[in-house]
Amino acid sequence: MTDQDVHSRTGGFEVWASRAAAALPNALRRIPFTLTVVVLTLVVGLIARTIWNPIWQQDWFPQVAFGVPALREGKLWTFVSSWFFAITPGQYITGTVLFLLLVGACEIRLGTRRTAVACVLGQFGGILLASLIVLGLSYTPWVWAQELAGARDVGFTTGMLTVVAVT
Repeated sequence: MTDQDVHSRTGGFEVWASRAAAALPNALRRIPFTLTVVVLTLVVGLIARTIWNPIWQQDWFPQVAFGVPALREGKLWTFVSSWFFAITPGQYITGTVLFLLLVGACEIRLGTRRTAVACVLGQFGGILLASLIVLGLSYTPWVWAQELAGARDVGFTTGMLTVVAVT
């Protein structure tokens, strides 16, 4: 292998890295919704300290988590308040990275307005509809549905997957 071969391989990477670095600010300007959700999620996690301690261990978890118990208790705000949390500290990492990559790519393709509408309506509608279906099924002899009816959850995964499906 000659010095020229090594330089051309290295130069290829340097050119690619330079182009990627130059394109990054433009790409970030094109995903304001995605960045806002990621930043809000991290800020809420820092303030609530759920980035270090699982939210399900907090006394106030039932006050922010959605699910059939929230419906039965009349806590409809949980179908929005739960969006900016993750169940475990590890899910803050995976969730924000996936949200950034998936929703960010979709936002570049769909635009900010369509992405935001799909994400918010998909999240709210998806978790509300799923909770209502599980609530209805919990009155049947189906043990799985009865057990699931006691579960609470948080996060923005449903909205993220809605955006991916719409795109």
